[in-house]
Amino acid sequence: MPISKLERVSHAVQRGGHEIAVSPKEYALLELLMRNAGQPVSSAAILDQVWKIDIDDMTNVVDVYINYLRRKVDFGYETRPDSDHPRCRLSNWRNC
Repeated sequence: MPISKLERVSHAVQRGGHEIAVSPKEYALLELLMRNAGQPVSSAAILDQVWKIDIDDMTNVVDVYINYLRRKVDFGYETRPDSDHPRCRLSNWRNC
C-alpha cells in the first residue's frame, strides 16, 4: 500500500489511513522521492536538494535517512520483493 497522503503545508504523511510522524528532513526526502517516483535519484541529488549542500557523495547520511523512513513507512506492511510489477520501495531504493 503506497503513501496515501503527503500534505505540503502541515507535512503530514499518511499510509493506510494512519498518520506517520516524520522529521522535516524525512518529509523533504520523502517528497523528493515521491516527485520522482519510478525514476532513480542519486545520493548527490538528494544531498543537494534535501540538505541544500554539496558535500562528499561518500557520506552515509542519505542511507541513514532512507533507513529512518523505511522503518516508519514500511512498519506493519508486508513488502513483496517478487512482485510482477517491481517498484522502487524505500526498502530497496539503491537498486532502482
